[in-house]
Amino acid sequence: MTVSIVGSAWIEELHGMFKTTPLRAPPMDPIKISLVLWRMCVSSDYRLVRLRKVFDPGYYLALAGGDEREAVDPLWYYLQLTGDDLFTPDLAARGWRQLADPHPLFDTAYYLLRYFPEGLKMNPLVHYLRIGWKKGLHPGPFFDPEIYRRRSGWRNGDPLTHYSRYGAAAAISPGRGFDIDWYLDRNPTLVSVKHEIIKHYKLHGARIGKSPLPLFDPAYYLQQIVDSRGTEDLPSDPLASFLTSATLFQRPAPWFDPAYYIHDDSSLETAAEALLHYVARGVYQKKACDAKRDALTENPKISILVPVYNPDPHFLRNSIRSVLYQTYDNWELCLADDCSTRDGVREILEDWAAKDDRIKVTYLDSNSGISGATNAAATLATGDYIGFLDNDDELAPDCLYQVVENICETGAELVYTDEDLIGDDGTRLSIFRKPDFNEELLLSHNYITHFVVVSRKIFEQVGGLATEFDGAQDYDLMLKISEKADTISHIPEILYHWRASETSTSINHEQKSYAHQAGRKALDAAISRRKIQARAEDSGLNFFYRLAYCVDSGATVAVFVWIPEITAEYIHSLAELFKTTASLKVRLIAVSSLPELHSRVVSEFPEAAREIEAGRLKIVKADAGLSKAGALAQAIEECVDDYIAFVELPFQRLCENWTEMLMGAARNRDVGMVRGRITFDGTDGVSYAVPDLDDVSLSAYYRFLLDHPLHVNGMHCSQETGCCGWELVLMRREVYRASNGLDWENFPMLFAMADLALKIKGCGRKIVYIPDAGVDFSNEVQATDAPELEAEKKMFQQKWYRRLAGHDAGYNRGVLEDNGVDQAMFHLWYTGREEIVE
Repeated sequence: MTVSIVGSAWIEELHGMFKTTPLRAPPMDPIKISLVLWRMCVSSDYRLVRLRKVFDPGYYLALAGGDEREAVDPLWYYLQLTGDDLFTPDLAARGWRQLADPHPLFDTAYYLLRYFPEGLKMNPLVHYLRIGWKKGLHPGPFFDPEIYRRRSGWRNGDPLTHYSRYGAAAAISPGRGFDIDWYLDRNPTLVSVKHEIIKHYKLHGARIGKSPLPLFDPAYYLQQIVDSRGTEDLPSDPLASFLTSATLFQRPAPWFDPAYYIHDDSSLETAAEALLHYVARGVYQKKACDAKRDALTENPKISILVPVYNPDPHFLRNSIRSVLYQTYDNWELCLADDCSTRDGVREILEDWAAKDDRIKVTYLDSNSGISGATNAAATLATGDYIGFLDNDDELAPDCLYQVVENICETGAELVYTDEDLIGDDGTRLSIFRKPDFNEELLLSHNYITHFVVVSRKIFEQVGGLATEFDGAQDYDLMLKISEKADTISHIPEILYHWRASETSTSINHEQKSYAHQAGRKALDAAISRRKIQARAEDSGLNFFYRLAYCVDSGATVAVFVWIPEITAEYIHSLAELFKTTASLKVRLIAVSSLPELHSRVVSEFPEAAREIEAGRLKIVKADAGLSKAGALAQAIEECVDDYIAFVELPFQRLCENWTEMLMGAARNRDVGMVRGRITFDGTDGVSYAVPDLDDVSLSAYYRFLLDHPLHVNGMHCSQETGCCGWELVLMRREVYRASNGLDWENFPMLFAMADLALKIKGCGRKIVYIPDAGVDFSNEVQATDAPELEAEKKMFQQKWYRRLAGHDAGYNRGVLEDNGVDQAMFHLWYTGREEIVE
């Protein structure tokens, strides 16, 4: 053995054999050490790789598996797999193949496909260490020697060895293909293993859909592969596959078109080169990355306001990047630091402001609170529209594009989107689907929240954010803006990611209890401005409110009930009606085709005779053969009261003062019909937020028709809704007559009230739901599947097909997608037709 072999490097290697480190093979005994020494003597390749310390046995074994013998000295067995044993000339023909690589940054498939598509007899790692690095070859898609040189100061020897010894410990990104800072900010819990972060990604992150590069969407990329060649041989590392591919037509994300991006740059040839160029340079040059950008008819500047106060540095950088990498480029990011005391915040803001002139920062002299800081950020704004972003939240990459596209199409002065709640690493925790603008719902709580973009002119008209409503400043602003905006548009896409944190009301409603009271004050102010005759009250839930309406004391109400049979339950319900409608202005009209109803009611309800004499109860004998809807329609013809109401019998409980609550809401001239809350044994019953398409019963269809918007938007919230049943409903008599009343000939029993509600909506009036006015039934009322009722359903679907098939302002159909409901099957279930008729 010569001195040239036994040097300090070898001694260090021997010493390391007795240690156990993460992802490494267990320590070896003296006999095994002797074997290693012999192999180092007989194999120059073995000696080269071993002394360079670029072979990671733990990483290799994690990918390759192997038996117990191989685990003793995996490097020896790795070096035996050379030539035709593993690397054959038809590798390029087979396309992408994930091999058991010797190091997280040495990608065998990449090395061969890029430099030796016809095959390589020498072991690729050995070739790189002896020859490749000297020629400037890259060991993998994540390693660029020149970029690594600039970032690390490497000068001598091969760069992969230098990285293994020094660069990894310093968490230096070795190329443009893997942005370690980005990856750690996206996954802050991994900071403790940043020295092995690329290894962690290769073994774990890539397999669960994590991306180490901005604008690369692993799931989207993999779906393109599935669409083109099926599910066989899907890469375990999608990004490495993309960076290795020579094609120009595979997109890294739906909002980045490589072919479009490089149409005026002949120096870029592949999709990977296009993406890497954009991330490094193009984004700062404000280059468009998709042809859709050219199709926009307007180019408004969007100013994003961000109040900053002591955010987690990871989240702050993520928030800034989420604006930087927007596919729509005409934006400015206006940040106001509200005297942050957390280390590093100012440095982060200064660093990003230096990178892009669209990022502007102001530093406040004293802490001003969220409203003051947001208003300070607004002083930097020069845009046509103002958007709002919290300092730890994020925008989806195509958020601003979709907002601007919507503005171009609708001319909206206020635009808002759907959102989701995310954890520290961006994992989705929940989804918040919203209806189109719903004024009644906004007067219950701030359902709009994020993301919001408003005309700067209107923002300035309302005076920005009011500091007296801090904690509910966004609610106050939405109430004010919604009063000024002529057009309010909702984009039913998840374009805002709300970060869940210990100090955020997103997950901790007790954290900002003062915010609830501020919200109530903001609502009181809005009621006063709108001249609504009501007052704001607590609903019992934080950040949710209700309006207590003033009632026209001189108005009269006729309450109609249908009695198809005389039972104790019907008589009991009739008696209970009198207890809940004690006002002399309320009359009960009991309608039945049963000739003995009058005598039975008088005999079994002792107070009936007195109520009949006083004019508060009237028993109407319907013409023979008339249906429920027909009999009620006939009785209404003689009504002269200001309001008419319907209550389904028999019920279990009916809340007191229900007439006053419904009448208060019905006084508003744009309200056509008001309905109450229907419960079953004190519960809301089965949720109809998502339809069960396997349930083809009439009951399931009917209850979905009536209740699905309420179950999505909150049964406890007042709101504009889409339809009504018979259970508890009230309207002005003039509205009933203007809509031509009940269509009892086409809908004799079940669907007449639902049909009437849609007719009223068609006249431009609202159907409003009031949750505090409730009726409870002993069990969920079942609509029998009788042939005549099925015929009604088909008639209803035929008459209202376009409304059923079209856009539902109160029900966000993204809920169907979120729950895996097939849209075509839903269309058939809901409309009764397979084909979609425009």
